[in-house]
Amino acid sequence: MGRAVRFEQGITPWVMPCEANGRKSATWSDVLDPVALERLDSVARGGDPTLVARLVGLFLEDTPDRLRGLREASERQDDAAVRAVAHGLRGSSETLGAREMVGHCSFLEHIPPEWDEAGIRSHLDALVEAFDRTRAALENLVGQQPD
Repeated sequence: MGRAVRFEQGITPWVMPCEANGRKSATWSDVLDPVALERLDSVARGGDPTLVARLVGLFLEDTPDRLRGLREASERQDDAAVRAVAHGLRGSSETLGAREMVGHCSFLEHIPPEWDEAGIRSHLDALVEAFDRTRAALENLVGQQPD
């Protein structure tokens, strides 16, 4: 069973410097949207207290495969597959408030008909880096909350 994640002290503890892969990002709230996290916490309080931890676990397990799928679709220049995978990843990223990831997925979801390989590759690389920061923030979130 997943851990219960609650924000008894509010979201303030998540507005602090964070580090992923040895590089500092400004704050956790730059990576994760506190409003989205509070909304999830509110839903969890009304029902399943392990909801946030389970959603985080599914997201962290599923996202590397989606990123691989995006890279493969991009290499094939399969714009329909890029759009479809980016759409699904944007939705799950939005649910957890993964701000940076949502922005890059939105770009990939709405790629123009003319294939911009350099722009797409740039957003894919940035999306992978954003996921690294998001993973660190979410693992910290779940790991530091009481059972």
